[in-house]
Amino acid sequence: MIKAAHIGVGISGQEGMQAVLASDFSFGQFRFLERLLLVHGRWSYVRMSKFLSYFFYKNFAFTLSHFWFAFYCGFSAMAVYDQWFITLYNIVFTSLPVIALGIFDQDVNEDMCIRFPALYKPGQKNEYFNYWVFTKSVVAGTVTSLTLFFVCYGTFLDVVNPDGTPAGSQTTYGCVLATMLVLVVNFKMAMDTAYWTVFNHVCIWLSIISYWIVVFIMYSDLMYEFFFAIFTFVGSARVMCTMPTFWFSMPLVCVILLMPVAGKRAIAMDVAPTLAEKVRILQQQEAIQAKEDKDNVVELKAFKRTDDEGSINGKVTKKDKPRGHKDSIREDGISRRRPQSAGSGYAFSHQEGFGRMITSGTIRDSQRRKKGREKNGTASSTERRKSSANSRDTDSGRGSALKDEELIV
Repeated sequence: MIKAAHIGVGISGQEGMQAVLASDFSFGQFRFLERLLLVHGRWSYVRMSKFLSYFFYKNFAFTLSHFWFAFYCGFSAMAVYDQWFITLYNIVFTSLPVIALGIFDQDVNEDMCIRFPALYKPGQKNEYFNYWVFTKSVVAGTVTSLTLFFVCYGTFLDVVNPDGTPAGSQTTYGCVLATMLVLVVNFKMAMDTAYWTVFNHVCIWLSIISYWIVVFIMYSDLMYEFFFAIFTFVGSARVMCTMPTFWFSMPLVCVILLMPVAGKRAIAMDVAPTLAEKVRILQQQEAIQAKEDKDNVVELKAFKRTDDEGSINGKVTKKDKPRGHKDSIREDGISRRRPQSAGSGYAFSHQEGFGRMITSGTIRDSQRRKKGREKNGTASSTERRKSSANSRDTDSGRGSALKDEELIV
């Protein structure tokens, strides 16, 4: 049964370790199964679904650019990107953000996962990754590649230098296209991230910064002098950064590709939000309310006793305290003891109770009589102890006198 399941779970107990050895996960009590399924199981499914969707998206956006470029190079198998960029795209420039997403991402926290078990149902129905989700990832990658290729092609088509020579070349165009691709793909990954950690920030910004560092090193004149047959895009990054058209088209492409996605998600959350989105909004509201409640809490400052001359630095002193105050005040905080009242703490009730006895003062009089008897009993016992002690002293004095008389005789 464990081997036939998708994920086998074994309970380690008195029955032996056979089920544990054949299972994927094992624990000692059945109550841990709730957290395993509703929290860690759901998080794992959501992370894996996002990971696969983003993986197909970024690779279709990268690969189809070669297909569009083939119509302009006579299908000569010429690559639009540099071969080193093709090698490092999936290794360095876009790998770290998706790894961080697959490890740390969570749409709702663990408390909400347990409070709303219905969040587990989309995983049972394969709603987060199926053929329809895969098709949407392919279409999004195709649209991204089309937009990147033809927007860059249109902006650099008739660009010339001040001396009238064409400013764009195949190497410069490939460098511009690669730069915008890295930016758009990493920003799309940032939009898909629901739970931000330090590692997510580091991975996304490090991927973008590493691209600029690698490009300026690989396309430098020094690398071309030593490896002229390998690094053929010499000077492309430098020329790209000196072109105003590049700095105009770079934010334009990001807005064209990312703003519709953000708008679609915002409208969908208002019109037809999913259960996970509703729970996430509730989680944010509770976090804001908890923060406001924490800010409104009045902190009690420590008090310190001083002499009778008055208060020092606004702190409570003996002079400021009213007479008969029985609160005990410590230097590191406040510990107040209520004085015991002789009155009764009678509460209202639907029955008659002891109201008449309390209002007549019978209980209070009985307490006074009890205290008087205790006081009289204490005094009488003290007198008996004193009288017994005097008698013992008298007997001892008589005994010593008899002994003296016997010695004299």
